[in-house]
Amino acid sequence: MSIMLFKELTTEEKIQELEAEGIKYKGLFVDMNKSKERKYIKDSAAFINDLLKRLDRARIDKSKAYKSQVETEALQIKTRLEKANEPFTELIDAHNHERKLILAEKKAKEEAEALAIKIAEDHELAILMYAEYGREQEALRLQAEADKKEYQAMVAENARIEAEQKVKDDMAKAEQDKQDAINAKAKAEQDAEQAAIKAEQDKQAAIQAEKQRQLDEQARLEREKQAREANTAHKAKINNAVLNDLIAIGIPEQQAKMVICAIAKGNVSHTKINY
Repeated sequence: MSIMLFKELTTEEKIQELEAEGIKYKGLFVDMNKSKERKYIKDSAAFINDLLKRLDRARIDKSKAYKSQVETEALQIKTRLEKANEPFTELIDAHNHERKLILAEKKAKEEAEALAIKIAEDHELAILMYAEYGREQEALRLQAEADKKEYQAMVAENARIEAEQKVKDDMAKAEQDKQDAINAKAKAEQDAEQAAIKAEQDKQAAIQAEKQRQLDEQARLEREKQAREANTAHKAKINNAVLNDLIAIGIPEQQAKMVICAIAKGNVSHTKINY
């Protein structure tokens, strides 16, 4: 296949050279622990890897105008370049795997040695810790006994204080009850005395009110009597005046009195005496 779109990047001849170079190292032993040989292999791989990166960039840039051709040609070039790079990448991968195994073995050995040291140290520390644990347990036992005695003494002292306080409280309550009873008796006597005084005052007030009512009633009756007497005198005076007038016009006295009585009783129509 002839390379047309990526001539500025590489040529068919250049790819063939890289493929031939890769074939030379296919199955060839290279000591990757030697820096010179390792550098050559990495540089060779880096050159092709750089071409691959530049190829991807160019493929993207050209894909808009030459989509199908670009993808086909780029895929073929990528496949051939990756194939040409296989001997180098296999050597690099093998070296990296070998380095990982060496480092893993070294790490495992170091961890085993550290574990052995730690086990020895832990054993010695365990002996020391067990001895310290025994001392701590004994100290805790002695402290627990001391705390128990202190607690029992505190409980007994609190009980004594509570008992003394209860006696004092009972005495104070009895004294208060006694004083309350005295105060209640004094208040009852005072209330009874005030009630007796009020009852006497109410009695005297009732007597006085009745006397005043009787006086008011007598005064009312006297006023009514005087009013009646005054009215009777007034009417008698007017009736006498009418009687005299009737006698003066020639009516006999007895008949004149009968006329006045009839008028006073309303027995004479359209006639009355103005009192």
